[in-house]
Amino acid sequence: MRSLTMSVLIADRDGIGRDNIRKLLQDSNRFHIVGESATPQETIRAVNMLTPDILFIDEQLYRWIISELSNGSDICPLIIITAEDDSFAKQAFEERIFDYLIKPYSRERFEFTLRRISYKFVKELFSTSDIAALFSAVMFVLDGTSFKKIDVKKIIYIKAAKDYSIIYTEQGEYLSSFGIGYIEERLDPTFFKRVQRSYIVNLSFVSALQRESGKSILILENGSEISIGRSYMPIIKRLIV
Repeated sequence: MRSLTMSVLIADRDGIGRDNIRKLLQDSNRFHIVGESATPQETIRAVNMLTPDILFIDEQLYRWIISELSNGSDICPLIIITAEDDSFAKQAFEERIFDYLIKPYSRERFEFTLRRISYKFVKELFSTSDIAALFSAVMFVLDGTSFKKIDVKKIIYIKAAKDYSIIYTEQGEYLSSFGIGYIEERLDPTFFKRVQRSYIVNLSFVSALQRESGKSILILENGSEISIGRSYMPIIKRLIV
């Protein structure tokens, strides 16, 4: 059985880029950095010798070594590309990379990627019923002087409100004293997607995706419109067929 601790290789031509990823990973006990590289040759050598579970790699390095990663090596780490813009995102996802981070990415966006990685590895370790048990089916939110039970499947979207969160459901809206990141960890990422720093959307309630004045906007069944943050757009692009 695969260990719950995942090994990480950081490949970036820029030392600052490597430092940034290292700092963002240092507080997590689920991820263990096994090496770093700055050139194509170093990266290929490290992938073959260290056999990492996860490869964070900048776009240019990826372009230089993709043929060797695809054809010349039996090692297939989960690949997350870091890039200056989204011009390469469509091709990257066609090549089945796992995620695409646009610099400068926030801590929230990076942690979102880590949660997706963790969920993928958990799926490989446990059955579907075991995975379902990891996420909350109901939540209790203060409503007046008592706590009201909310069916998680009926949550339409969640909006951050400083240190609090507003949960919008079919029955109404409720204020949670917990931040949006805390709530996100308890939601099944198959259905709930972070679409910008302040919003999590239940895909079950999305009726359309529109482009307007250069922005991408999700239209929800209740009439709400939520724009997709630039750094989160690659996640939504993966849903377009």
